[in-house]
Amino acid sequence: METITFEGMEYHVLAYLVDIAGRVKEIDRIRERIAEIENDLGVHGIAYSGMPKSPNAYGHAVPDGVARLVEQRERHADALAANADEIDRAWSLCSPRISSNRQVLWLKYVQGMPWSKVAAALHVSERHVYRMRVDGITELYGRMPERWRVNSHDAV
Repeated sequence: METITFEGMEYHVLAYLVDIAGRVKEIDRIRERIAEIENDLGVHGIAYSGMPKSPNAYGHAVPDGVARLVEQRERHADALAANADEIDRAWSLCSPRISSNRQVLWLKYVQGMPWSKVAAALHVSERHVYRMRVDGITELYGRMPERWRVNSHDAV
């Protein structure tokens, strides 16, 4: 069996976490779009009295908005179906209940927190967070899905 360097482990772990972050961001973008459409429908389609607004310059804005809303909700359901298992598995590996070292990786690379905020969230110094990062990479490498521990993940 080939021995891997820390730099090799780091490369594979960060590739895995960047993939998870992309999956989370895709779902978040769709949720944001749904909220925008729902807001637009409220603005264009219903008066604050609760009664429908009279015909106006928006024409078919409400039916078109409802169609966009249905489309985005379907995209959201599809994105969840495609990504939920991978995200859940990664979270279970990085959960604070499991490992504060791996939690550092989740906060930094999936949630995108700056190091200073990661340190503040964990009530430790930034210097300590960097040590936790190293330990977290070593821990996560051994537990993440096998397909991410081989060089073929660039094609995934």
